[in-house]
Amino acid sequence: DVNHTNGREAARLALALSTRKLHLDALHGLREFILKDASRGQLPLTQVAIDYLQYKARSGRTPWQPQTMQRQLANLYGAMQNLWLYSDSTVGVALDMRLFGSSNEWSQFAKHISLEAAQNQPTGQTAVTADTIVAVLDMEDSITVRMALLLMWHTAARIGDALQLRRRSVRLNATTGQLDITFEHGKGVLMRGGKYTVHTVV
Repeated sequence: DVNHTNGREAARLALALSTRKLHLDALHGLREFILKDASRGQLPLTQVAIDYLQYKARSGRTPWQPQTMQRQLANLYGAMQNLWLYSDSTVGVALDMRLFGSSNEWSQFAKHISLEAAQNQPTGQTAVTADTIVAVLDMEDSITVRMALLLMWHTAARIGDALQLRRRSVRLNATTGQLDITFEHGKGVLMRGGKYTVHTVV
């Protein structure tokens, strides 16, 4: 159906590119997890999704922190809700619906992870000082890493946002030393509802 196809593409493009990539990674990972063991295809989808997340949490070089599990859980839930954007399915899948297993099972798992994440938040963190930044820059050989650190320090930007900056995003006034840095992509843009410019001095 042409209208359905156009609507699907429009809905997909309404999501940030980074979100679409995270969704696809989650869906591909879940699919591979199911295909590796035929018996998983006979289990309730909710249970398989939880098993997949728990497997991923312990299979990497370092186990996931509760905060990471919480983000991955939310990402997989969002990916399944938007399944129709990435496959030939005409509907999304809500993992907390009883149709796909015990609705309480997913809700209880999500609640448990949320509580663990809240209890595992770092406390008593010391703010970074300019002297610390200078010391780190002096030790770092990579010009890319040094530039990313400088941009983060001068704009209070997330690393993901700083890495998405392009040459056109940065304007320097050589006389005053003022930098005008325009963010067009990243979480900061999503939170503000559009691009924004930070004015700083180097």
